[in-house]
Amino acid sequence: MKHQTVFVTLGALLLVGAVTTVGATMYTARVLQTQTDAWTQQLEQLGATVTHDTRRASLLGREQTTVITFEQLPDTPVTLTSVVRAGPALPGGRFGAALVNTTVTFAPDVQRAFERATQGGRITVESLVAFGGRTTSVARVPGGQFSESDGSLTWSALEGTFVTDGDRTRSDVRSDGFAFADATTNVTFTKLSATSDTHLDDQLTLGRSDAAFERVVVRSDGETLIGTNLQTRWEGSERDGRVTSAMRHSLAQLSGGGVRVRDLQLGWSLRSLDRAGLQALSKALSGVNRNGDLTDAQQQDALAAVTTLLRAGPVFAVDKLSFTTDAGPVTFDGAVSLKNPAQLDARDLAEDPTPLLTHLQFDGNVEANERALRDLEGVTGEDLITPLEEEGYLRRDGATLRSKLHFDQTGLRVNGRLLPGTNPGEALHARSKAYEQQTTACARQLYVAQEVYWADHDVYTARVGDLDQSMLGTCLTLVTYDVTFANTIEWTANVKSRATSASVTIDQDGDVY
Repeated sequence: MKHQTVFVTLGALLLVGAVTTVGATMYTARVLQTQTDAWTQQLEQLGATVTHDTRRASLLGREQTTVITFEQLPDTPVTLTSVVRAGPALPGGRFGAALVNTTVTFAPDVQRAFERATQGGRITVESLVAFGGRTTSVARVPGGQFSESDGSLTWSALEGTFVTDGDRTRSDVRSDGFAFADATTNVTFTKLSATSDTHLDDQLTLGRSDAAFERVVVRSDGETLIGTNLQTRWEGSERDGRVTSAMRHSLAQLSGGGVRVRDLQLGWSLRSLDRAGLQALSKALSGVNRNGDLTDAQQQDALAAVTTLLRAGPVFAVDKLSFTTDAGPVTFDGAVSLKNPAQLDARDLAEDPTPLLTHLQFDGNVEANERALRDLEGVTGEDLITPLEEEGYLRRDGATLRSKLHFDQTGLRVNGRLLPGTNPGEALHARSKAYEQQTTACARQLYVAQEVYWADHDVYTARVGDLDQSMLGTCLTLVTYDVTFANTIEWTANVKSRATSASVTIDQDGDVY
């Protein structure tokens, strides 16, 4: 009876173990297949060909070879050789659904060069797949040195940890750095650290990523330039259907070659990006074939998505550009936005982007310590401050000089004063006299055609194609499909007031002057 109990117990344990192993294997297969399908699709969208070959599959695991070939480098495929061990009990006393050990190799000639550079080293990735799908991968790249007659590249060993849990991915990459040298220049980056925490939200990647170097040294032509604590951060966020993508760069100090500045900062961002427009654009561009081409339908989808983005009023901002010299600080900020963006249509702008100029506007601020600007004068050898201050382009507040900038379709204004030669309309209207007589006649014909359209619709049209084509005749060759720019500067009123004058001119953009 006692022996029967033992046998039953052992049998039950074996049965539980077998069921667990089979279940874990099936579960692991589903998780790994889902992950494999996802990154295969991403690589294929980048123009790569991905093939998989599974060998020696069993309940305890399998061996799989994946070959990735990029269209731009057809003779240098990358091969991933993976050994998959099914859980729950895994080597090293670990517990999980699977352990995947992958070795990365290249085309034979590239692989031989890599092994010489790294003294036989290999790139490896070890991935632990937990029950639930969370995957922790540790990638290791051996250090090495590669030299040729025209230069050398030296890099320290790199190790990165990547954790994927559903749509969330975190990473932490470390290296002592790398260096590049040729006959005249030597560049060294010391102590790399890079981290990220991002999540995929319906085709949009949001979150943040950081990268930093402790020290950057550039030696060239007898000069040495040293930068310390170089940092970069990207952040992607979304609120109320509007997406912001922001970059921040900073350098604690830069010295050498006659330069000494500290606290360098550059921050820029794209704001008020329509979420639905971004998603639609991402979907449309995902259909790009390997030649970088879109079908007509995909092009129309992409243009419709861009129209959505434009009409939401996106903003490109230089949030901060600043540095401090021994003489004092210099700062700049500014933003480019769109005026009346609801009038824009990317389909029209694809034919003629000129009308976009009438919608662009820029506002910015420049502030600098006078001594810092005087140092710049020393470089140019000219007195820049005095005439600018006398003209009102610089305003003084003690030792600080300031300028407020504004640009729109009428030109660039500095502290409210128009800077000569900056009116985009003047540049657009700078046409030769050779066709003035012909365009004068065309301006009158276009005016009459618009008046006829007004009689039927009580509004002027923004598209030449809506007008009676027979009334324009050969003048169609001098106008485009979009005359929004002309309408925004009230060209009909201009034509009406000048139709009997000696010269009324319309250019190919539909602009009257």
